Amino acid sequence: MTEHTVDSKSLIIRVKKEDSAFVYALLEALEGVALPSTLPSITGSPDRDIQLSYTKDFELELRELLSSLGEIVYEPKIL
Repeated sequence: MTEHTVDSKSLIIRVKKEDSAFVYALLEALEGVALPSTLPSITGSPDRDIQLSYTKDFELELRELLSSLGEIVYEPKIL
């Protein structure tokens, strides 16, 4: 029996609070590219951090998507 492992990676992106629902919905709509999860935030913070879990198979597509969003997404951090 062949064992199949998935190379999972994580990335945290920071978005403005008013853009967070749009970015989250967009990422959910692109099923399979990344799994978004909103991280806890400090009350009153103007930003939201979203952790993206993805596989190396979709890394290029995810990076292209984030790049196309321009200034909406900032401070990406690879975990």
